[in-house]
Amino acid sequence: GALSNLTALESLSLRFNDISDIGALVNNSGLDEGDVLDLRSNQINCDDPRIAILEARGVAVDYLLGCKAE
Repeated sequence: GALSNLTALESLSLRFNDISDIGALVNNSGLDEGDVLDLRSNQINCDDPRIAILEARGVAVDYLLGCKAE
C-alpha cells in the first residue's frame, strides 16, 4: 500500500477514516521510536496484535477511542 512507502513519517493522524486494516502501517519500516500514529474513531479491532507490533517498535499509537471490541 501507499502508506508502507512513506518511511519519513513522524506523525500521522488517520482519525475518522473507517480504517480496519493497519497492515500497510505495520509494513512501513519508517514508523518507529518516537513516531506518533492517531487511529482513533476507525474500525480497528481493539485487540489487533499489529498495534502491539507498532508499539514494540516505539510508535505511540492512539486507537482506543472508537475501536471495535470483539
